[in-house]
Amino acid sequence: MNAQLIVNDFELDLSSAVAVPLNFAIADIKEPQKRRRSFSKSITLEGTQNNLNYFISAYDLPMNLEESTSITFRPNEKQSCKYFKDGLLVFSGKFKLNEVKILNGYYTFDCTLYSNTVDYFAKLKDKKLSELDWSEYTHNLTKENVINSWATSIVKNGISERNFGADSLGFQPKGYGYIYPLVDYGYQRINDITFKVTDVAPFVYVKECVTKIFDYALENTGYSIDLTSGVFASDNFTKLIYGFGGGEKIKLNETEIAKLRLHTIGTSDNVLKNMVTNNNRTRKEYSETYNILASSGIYNQTSVVQDTNAINSLGQILMRATGNYKVSFQGNIQIKLTGIVGGVADITIRGFKNGVFFMGQQITRQITNAYQIFSFDEVVDISNVAINDIITFECAISATSNVNYANNIQWEWTSLNVDITSADGAIIDNTPINLSSFIPDIKCSEFLTGIMNMFYLYVSDPIDNVITIGTLKDFYQDESQAEDWSDKVDVNKEMVIQSNAFVEGSNYIFRYNEEKDYFNTEYRNITGANYGRYDLHVDTWNVGDREWVLPFSQYVPVQIPNSELKIVKVIDQNAGVVKPYKGKGMIMYYNGLRSGNCVLMADDTSSSVALIGYPFIHHFRFRNEDSYNYPEFDLHFSSRAYTFDNITAYPSINLFNKYHEKFVNELTSIDSKLLNLYMRLTNKDIHELDFSKLKKINGVLYRLNFVKDFDSDAFESTEVELLKYLR
Repeated sequence: MNAQLIVNDFELDLSSAVAVPLNFAIADIKEPQKRRRSFSKSITLEGTQNNLNYFISAYDLPMNLEESTSITFRPNEKQSCKYFKDGLLVFSGKFKLNEVKILNGYYTFDCTLYSNTVDYFAKLKDKKLSELDWSEYTHNLTKENVINSWATSIVKNGISERNFGADSLGFQPKGYGYIYPLVDYGYQRINDITFKVTDVAPFVYVKECVTKIFDYALENTGYSIDLTSGVFASDNFTKLIYGFGGGEKIKLNETEIAKLRLHTIGTSDNVLKNMVTNNNRTRKEYSETYNILASSGIYNQTSVVQDTNAINSLGQILMRATGNYKVSFQGNIQIKLTGIVGGVADITIRGFKNGVFFMGQQITRQITNAYQIFSFDEVVDISNVAINDIITFECAISATSNVNYANNIQWEWTSLNVDITSADGAIIDNTPINLSSFIPDIKCSEFLTGIMNMFYLYVSDPIDNVITIGTLKDFYQDESQAEDWSDKVDVNKEMVIQSNAFVEGSNYIFRYNEEKDYFNTEYRNITGANYGRYDLHVDTWNVGDREWVLPFSQYVPVQIPNSELKIVKVIDQNAGVVKPYKGKGMIMYYNGLRSGNCVLMADDTSSSVALIGYPFIHHFRFRNEDSYNYPEFDLHFSSRAYTFDNITAYPSINLFNKYHEKFVNELTSIDSKLLNLYMRLTNKDIHELDFSKLKKINGVLYRLNFVKDFDSDAFESTEVELLKYLR
């Protein structure tokens, strides 16, 4: 037979008796995020000298593969392969050697060919979205950084970077960075239009979430993802944001708290000082005050933990992050007088913030010519520490002998332990913000599956090591590009037609995670339906529900009384008392700035800025203008039946009718048909096989689902599965 199997650029021998049945498949139309791999059935290669030489590492038992440098084939690694028939490439993918068989000294090699499908979900496993690297967006919580995120810029790698287009109203986000929308989370506020910087939370862009997930999943695979076209370049994606679904205010996590810690451990030199006679010439005295932690003095640092905050040689602790801190001072100092007399020593430890006293402990004790130990253990809280504040510790030592003898004083710190840590993890003005702390608790695999189900996405096999992803709707070419396969049908073999073959229940339900916050509950009580949900009833013998459930939540936008603001509210309310509600992460559209007076205030209320525009988020995506009259797309599966935001215009396009309806109709319609038949396909047909092109048979259009056991050498027709295309 005129066939070639090339593995890692090495051509293996194929006997004329060897069949290579190939199977070709597209995504599961019921669950497009799942891939049905193209593959061959098991192939048996004979033990020719050429094949034996290539596979020697698989059957030579004494060989040590770890030490060998000359072997070509490594059975534990994926091997690239190409299969040609009549000079035409009919399969490209990976080669797997399943086993080697030896009978009467004759070798055979059992193997399988697989398509280049990348199992990115295997790498993701339990990895959480918040565990991906978001460190480039670390920034301080300031009014300026919050406001800049609405329409101009973000902080990236410590530098301001514009992440919007040329307009000044935030209508053209580039789909990366962060955004601080105004959301009412039920925190106590001065009034309905005033928000402290700590009342808002940074959201991330969904497009960047998907990018980071694939970057992580494809790391070290040699593959890359292309998200530059199709739905990913559309406003339906670049304006999509994801973030905090409510609850108590976010605090710093353990990792971030650890970064704010300064912990120094050390000792001091043994110090010998002369005592001087007092004015009455009745006794000797000594007095000195010094910075305990100054390494330029007598302090010997044995270990230090420091990250954001730091300590210099002068013993000054430089605070680089705002917050409330707990300060612990522990230490043992031993002191004695030389000579045969005793006396009294007074030792005081003091802590200062910017020169202002905040802690202290004093110990007075009789001393002799033998060491006496003074132990200090003091823990205090200091509030509202600001960037560049300076913390210092001083030791004041004074001693008086009982008589006027020529005594000296000798002392040393045998242990010294100063620990400064964040007291409560509370976020206040200028606190460094790491986006990971605010990203909802969701696995990357769960997030990606949700996005794929939301937009009915299809992930392609790699072409030149590049994976493309787009909507299944965009994957298929126009009807005008359909290929006519009418003359390929084998009329001598049975054709099987099934109606509603994919129907899995009598009710198809499309919904978000359903929340029980105050306004979702109100909507449910008023309309009898869940916010954003769509139910499709199918007349069928089957019973039960088939659900598409997204792992995100929708919350209700509400008109603020006596204001132009329309704000999403995530609250609990009972007997008029409002409190926070904790739900799953929300997914919304950022629509840029809209006219409306609001006030953004520092957490300590020391400053504020009055604004005439506010960042407007909604499940509607609106036209790029300062208006609520032209919604263009709805992130819901069906139009809402009641409004709390006084927006009466409704978009005619939503998630269901834009991305789902056509395919669900082909599964559930009375006209739904699944066709199994046999076709006379050639090597050329397989070489040019294109699932994106519709197939026409006797004037009827179909989608190609599956090609089973193609083998041109068998001179038999090939089984094909087709789904009727409905306009």
